[in-house]
Amino acid sequence: MKNILLSSVAVLGFAGAAAAEVTFSGDVTLGYNDDIKNAVYGDAGINAALSQELNNGWTAGATFAIDASNLINGTVAYDSDFTVYVESDMGGLYFGEYTSAVDQLVASPEGLADGMTDYDDDDIGDAGENLVLKGSFGSVQAAISTVVLDNGTTDGTTAAIAGSFGSVNFSFGYNNGFTSAIVPAFAASDATNLNVGTTFGGASVNVGVAKVGADTNYGIEVGYPMGPVALSVWYANNDSAGDVYGLKAVYEDGPVSVTAKIEDAGTTTYNLEGTYDMGNGLLLGAGTVDGEGEYIAAKYDLGGGATFLASYANGDVDGATTDIGDAYDSDFELMDGLTLEVSLSF
Repeated sequence: MKNILLSSVAVLGFAGAAAAEVTFSGDVTLGYNDDIKNAVYGDAGINAALSQELNNGWTAGATFAIDASNLINGTVAYDSDFTVYVESDMGGLYFGEYTSAVDQLVASPEGLADGMTDYDDDDIGDAGENLVLKGSFGSVQAAISTVVLDNGTTDGTTAAIAGSFGSVNFSFGYNNGFTSAIVPAFAASDATNLNVGTTFGGASVNVGVAKVGADTNYGIEVGYPMGPVALSVWYANNDSAGDVYGLKAVYEDGPVSVTAKIEDAGTTTYNLEGTYDMGNGLLLGAGTVDGEGEYIAAKYDLGGGATFLASYANGDVDGATTDIGDAYDSDFELMDGLTLEVSLSF
């Protein structure tokens, strides 16, 4: 029934248009949490995607999303996102909820303070949107972006280029900094960053150098696979942020996945997390994340885009609103306390 209705909408709204496509999707979450929410809660979202083929291999499109939270308890909060684009195989122009050019193309070693700010929606909020111009030329990609603020000015301009020649890959980025007081979260200092990587003997090596304001920072990251285990080690010498070094091991074999990570950036942090796929739609997980907490969880795929989640998380900060594991390697995004949640996707 949904497919018939959407086809009718597309035909009525775009009669005579060649290869036009309109799709709708939605999601609903209903759950109970005994800590952060301390109640039954509900969230919902509606998404629309539109695209139209143009002449000479170009495509125009747009996406819109509206999310509503606190549907059952408290004041309902709404959030909306949108993107508009025109693109082809050689590049495109993009506006809306995109990240910066340097975030899309620059790949720095872990721990390197490279100054390549993403200028994403989490920080910009409703103050502006990213305008991004991208192009590709064989194995080389280039992009330039700027944040268009709601007052009509621009800020946070970045440019980046990345590519590969044989076994050598590179990325270079420039960030002009962010000076507007409308979004005070960003540093005003400009930054440049060059990274060069290659592979030999099965190992991958990425070396980077960044000039951030008056600071000159260096970093190196090495990865090496050993059967079902992928190892990576990194070191960064940052003038202001301090030295960073760490080690990460990821074990994946059949239904089992385990991630262990330790990093020292002035203080030592670690996380150990694992999942087991039962093969019948049930995914089990558990972990401990330094500075976040410990958790156990089970997610069951009910089919048709529906899932059921049961979890218990003991956060290090009581009543924390951040999702445990969200900034690490967990397959779960969990609230502190006991959570029972059903999610539906349409």
